[in-house]
Amino acid sequence: DEAQIHAADTFGARLGLAFQIRDDMLDIEGDAAVLGKATHADERQGKTTYPALIGMEACRREVERLTTEAVAALDVFQDRTFLSELAWALTNRLK
Repeated sequence: DEAQIHAADTFGARLGLAFQIRDDMLDIEGDAAVLGKATHADERQGKTTYPALIGMEACRREVERLTTEAVAALDVFQDRTFLSELAWALTNRLK
């Protein structure tokens, strides 16, 4: 129904942005051996990233806020456990 479509859209948008911010953070503070790729690539390429714009601590808060909003959007669904756990796993990942 319309409420579920809106909820799925909100979930995807919030989680997608949280994932990207976390990815930008890992490029700065991640371990290349764990990530399986070189770090600081965004900086070397001159990319504008969330950490460059607002700092790491603000990024941590933003990832938390966006993930919380993404998970809250799932309240219209009866079984939301998998998506909720997936959201938190993706935004708290180390690689």
